Amino acid sequence: MGSAEISGETVGKWKEVWHFLHISKNDMNFRKRFFDSRSLQGGVLLLILIFAAYFPTFQNGFIWDDDKYLTDNPLLRDWEGLKNIWFNLTASPQYYPLVFTSFWLENQLWGLNPVGYHFNNILLHALGTLVLWQVLKQLEFPHAWWAAAVFALHPVQVESVAWIAERKDVLCALFWILTLGAYLRYVRSPSVGTYGVLLLAFGA
Repeated sequence: MGSAEISGETVGKWKEVWHFLHISKNDMNFRKRFFDSRSLQGGVLLLILIFAAYFPTFQNGFIWDDDKYLTDNPLLRDWEGLKNIWFNLTASPQYYPLVFTSFWLENQLWGLNPVGYHFNNILLHALGTLVLWQVLKQLEFPHAWWAAAVFALHPVQVESVAWIAERKDVLCALFWILTLGAYLRYVRSPSVGTYGVLLLAFGA
């Protein structure tokens, strides 16, 4: 009877070990898909294509609503302005705290040099494209790289990327795709950390 009890306990422990190894194996496969050499090459190629396509924007200045958002916006000048960006709902032309916080940080770093603002718009669009590609790969979408490339280079994106005040579009796209990716990750391998990332991305 005792040996039967020991045997049952042993079987139970081996089941726990097998369950842990199975989860770890799935996690390793997930990471391998994200960080293999082909993914690296594909990501670099996407970055090259995006920056090549939007390189002419570095010659552009400020236009249209850029004055209300940037050049004539007193909120971007000091810490009081940063506080109002978050806690005064009517201080900004529109209540987009992340957008105006990014403008505030850039204004502290390089003032009103439009090159830096254009660079960050392109960078955010590139990050959104890379995350989209990986999410499509998770979904086993055929030709995921080509779908991401179309998303990156389609003419409909030009206004959002080339117009500085449309920072909200590229930020929204990035966080929405991150939310989807975090949700898929959580479904496959639930954890507190992944759920936290999901909530942060969705809340942003």
